[in-house]
Amino acid sequence: GVQVHAIPEGSPLPFPNEALDLVVNCHDDFDPEEVHRVLKPGGAFITQQVDGINNLALNQMLEKELSIPYLNWCLSKALTGLYEADFAIQRAETAAIRSRFMDIGAVVYYLKAIPWQVAGFSPAEHREGLVKIHNLIERQGYFESIAQRFLIIAQKKAP
Repeated sequence: GVQVHAIPEGSPLPFPNEALDLVVNCHDDFDPEEVHRVLKPGGAFITQQVDGINNLALNQMLEKELSIPYLNWCLSKALTGLYEADFAIQRAETAAIRSRFMDIGAVVYYLKAIPWQVAGFSPAEHREGLVKIHNLIERQGYFESIAQRFLIIAQKKAP
Protein backbone atom coordinates (compact mmCIF):
# COMPACT_ATOMS: atom_id res chain seq x y z
CA GLY A 1 0.00 0.00 0.00
CA VAL A 2 3.03 2.31 -0.11
CA GLN A 3 3.43 4.49 -3.16
CA VAL A 4 6.98 5.43 -4.20
CA HIS A 5 7.61 8.63 -6.17
CA ALA A 6 10.78 9.45 -8.07
CA ILE A 7 11.27 13.22 -8.05
CA PRO A 8 13.56 14.92 -10.60
CA GLU A 9 16.36 16.90 -8.93
CA GLY A 10 15.32 20.43 -8.03
CA SER A 11 11.63 19.75 -8.63
CA PRO A 12 9.01 20.49 -5.98
CA LEU A 13 7.44 17.50 -4.33
CA PRO A 14 4.17 16.64 -6.14
CA PHE A 15 1.99 16.80 -3.03
CA PRO A 16 -0.24 19.43 -1.48
CA ASN A 17 0.79 21.24 1.71
CA GLU A 18 0.63 19.11 4.87
CA ALA A 19 -0.47 15.99 2.94
CA LEU A 20 1.95 13.35 4.26
CA ASP A 21 2.67 11.66 7.56
CA LEU A 22 6.08 10.38 6.46
CA VAL A 23 8.77 11.22 3.90
CA VAL A 24 11.62 8.73 3.45
CA ASN A 25 14.75 9.57 1.51
CA CYS A 26 17.74 7.32 0.87
CA HIS A 27 20.95 8.54 -0.76
CA ASP A 28 19.35 11.41 -2.63
CA ASP A 29 19.29 15.16 -2.29
CA PHE A 30 16.38 16.85 -0.55
CA ASP A 31 15.09 20.34 0.12
CA PRO A 32 14.29 20.68 3.84
CA GLU A 33 11.77 23.49 3.19
CA GLU A 34 9.96 21.37 0.61
CA VAL A 35 9.87 18.33 2.90
CA HIS A 36 8.55 20.56 5.70
CA ARG A 37 5.84 21.91 3.38
CA VAL A 38 4.38 18.50 2.50
CA LEU A 39 4.50 16.99 6.00
CA LYS A 40 1.55 17.17 8.35
CA PRO A 41 2.32 18.68 11.77
CA GLY A 42 3.97 15.89 13.76
CA GLY A 43 4.97 14.12 10.53
CA ALA A 44 8.38 12.49 10.22
CA PHE A 45 11.25 12.72 7.77
CA ILE A 46 13.75 9.86 7.67
CA THR A 47 16.87 10.08 5.55
CA GLN A 48 19.99 7.97 5.21
CA GLN A 49 22.78 9.68 3.32
CA VAL A 50 26.26 9.01 1.99
CA ASP A 51 28.77 11.42 3.54
CA GLY A 52 30.91 13.49 1.17
CA ILE A 53 34.11 11.72 2.26
CA ASN A 54 32.72 8.27 1.58
CA ASN A 55 35.44 5.75 0.64
CA LEU A 56 38.03 8.53 0.42
CA ALA A 57 40.88 5.99 0.38
CA LEU A 58 39.81 4.89 -3.11
CA ASN A 59 40.00 8.45 -4.38
CA GLN A 60 43.35 8.99 -2.69
CA MET A 61 44.82 5.91 -4.35
CA LEU A 62 43.35 6.43 -7.81
CA GLU A 63 43.18 10.15 -8.51
CA LYS A 64 46.28 12.18 -9.36
CA GLU A 65 44.43 15.33 -8.31
CA LEU A 66 41.98 14.54 -5.56
CA SER A 67 38.45 15.60 -6.47
CA ILE A 68 35.76 15.26 -3.85
CA PRO A 69 32.64 16.87 -5.34
CA TYR A 70 30.50 16.31 -2.25
CA LEU A 71 33.18 17.18 0.32
CA ASN A 72 30.88 19.54 2.22
CA TRP A 73 27.95 17.11 2.42
CA CYS A 74 27.85 15.75 5.96
CA LEU A 75 25.61 15.29 8.98
CA SER A 76 26.11 18.82 10.31
CA LYS A 77 25.26 20.44 6.96
CA ALA A 78 22.09 18.34 6.64
CA LEU A 79 21.10 19.13 10.22
CA THR A 80 21.62 22.85 9.67
CA GLY A 81 19.17 22.80 6.77
CA LEU A 82 16.60 20.87 8.78
CA TYR A 83 16.93 23.17 11.81
CA GLU A 84 16.54 26.20 9.53
CA ALA A 85 13.35 24.64 8.13
CA ASP A 86 12.06 24.33 11.74
CA PHE A 87 12.31 20.57 12.20
CA ALA A 88 12.84 18.93 15.56
CA ILE A 89 15.62 16.35 15.31
CA GLN A 90 14.74 13.01 16.90
CA ARG A 91 17.87 11.10 15.92
CA ALA A 92 21.11 11.97 14.15
CA GLU A 93 24.04 9.63 13.88
CA THR A 94 26.96 8.70 11.69
CA ALA A 95 28.45 5.35 10.78
CA ALA A 96 31.90 4.47 9.50
CA ILE A 97 31.75 1.05 7.86
CA ARG A 98 34.92 -0.78 6.90
CA SER A 99 34.89 -1.93 3.28
CA ARG A 100 37.52 -4.56 2.59
CA PHE A 101 38.38 -5.45 -0.97
CA MET A 102 40.05 -8.86 -1.19
CA ASP A 103 41.10 -8.64 -4.85
CA ILE A 104 41.55 -5.98 -7.49
CA GLY A 105 38.61 -7.34 -9.50
CA ALA A 106 36.31 -6.43 -6.61
CA VAL A 107 37.67 -2.86 -6.63
CA VAL A 108 37.08 -2.51 -10.37
CA TYR A 109 33.60 -4.03 -10.10
CA TYR A 110 32.69 -1.66 -7.25
CA LEU A 111 33.92 1.42 -9.12
CA LYS A 112 32.06 0.40 -12.28
CA ALA A 113 28.89 -0.07 -10.23
CA ILE A 114 29.37 3.22 -8.32
CA PRO A 115 30.68 5.53 -11.08
CA TRP A 116 30.39 8.72 -9.01
CA GLN A 117 33.03 7.55 -6.51
CA VAL A 118 35.96 8.19 -8.88
CA ALA A 119 34.91 10.47 -11.74
CA GLY A 120 35.68 8.98 -15.15
CA PHE A 121 36.96 5.72 -13.68
CA SER A 122 38.36 3.21 -16.12
CA PRO A 123 40.92 0.47 -15.50
CA ALA A 124 43.11 1.83 -18.30
CA GLU A 125 43.06 5.43 -17.05
CA HIS A 126 43.60 4.45 -13.41
CA ARG A 127 46.05 1.60 -13.97
CA GLU A 128 48.81 3.07 -11.79
CA GLY A 129 46.53 3.41 -8.75
CA LEU A 130 45.01 -0.02 -9.34
CA VAL A 131 48.49 -1.56 -9.36
CA LYS A 132 49.21 0.13 -6.00
CA ILE A 133 45.95 -1.22 -4.57
CA HIS A 134 46.70 -4.67 -6.01
CA ASN A 135 50.15 -4.63 -4.38
CA LEU A 136 48.60 -3.71 -1.02
CA ILE A 137 46.14 -6.57 -1.36
CA GLU A 138 48.97 -8.96 -2.18
CA ARG A 139 50.95 -7.83 0.90
CA GLN A 140 48.22 -7.61 3.53
CA GLY A 141 45.37 -9.64 2.06
CA TYR A 142 42.96 -6.73 1.51
CA PHE A 143 42.55 -3.05 0.72
CA GLU A 144 40.41 -1.18 3.20
CA SER A 145 38.31 1.91 2.69
CA ILE A 146 35.76 3.47 5.01
CA ALA A 147 32.16 3.92 3.85
CA GLN A 148 30.74 6.98 5.61
CA ARG A 149 26.97 7.24 6.19
CA PHE A 150 24.60 9.28 8.29
CA LEU A 151 21.02 8.90 9.43
CA ILE A 152 18.55 11.58 10.45
CA ILE A 153 15.04 11.26 11.81
CA ALA A 154 13.33 14.63 12.03
CA GLN A 155 9.82 15.67 12.95
CA LYS A 156 7.76 18.59 11.79
CA LYS A 157 6.82 20.49 14.91
CA ALA A 158 3.13 20.52 15.81
CA PRO A 159 1.61 24.00 16.25
